[in-house]
Amino acid sequence: MIIIFGWLKERYIHCVLLSAWCFQCSRIKSWALAYEKEWVTFFGIKTIPFICKRFLVCEGCGDVIPLTWREWRTWFASGDVAAGQHFIEQYQLARKTEVQRRFLLVRREEFYRNDEPPEK
Repeated sequence: MIIIFGWLKERYIHCVLLSAWCFQCSRIKSWALAYEKEWVTFFGIKTIPFICKRFLVCEGCGDVIPLTWREWRTWFASGDVAAGQHFIEQYQLARKTEVQRRFLLVRREEFYRNDEPPEK
């Protein structure tokens, strides 16, 4: 008897969560919740879900922020938009030097000071 098994990875956008400043795009953009699931397959049929990962994805530039279960539960499940915006800011700025952080924060302040309408 021959058993054919394999591995399938699928990614999809679940929903748009919030609009927040993206330091990669330098614009206010929508951030979506994306899932990546890995399955064990038998004869090409998904049978056993193996891994489920969650990500935030900027719809402007595609910047990806991985989410742990705890982070997801902290603000997505509770609907706390301000906490989500703070999380995105902290994650994106953590990868920058102090000079880069100051530059990006000043650039964001100038954007808000000029009262430019947010892009959709």
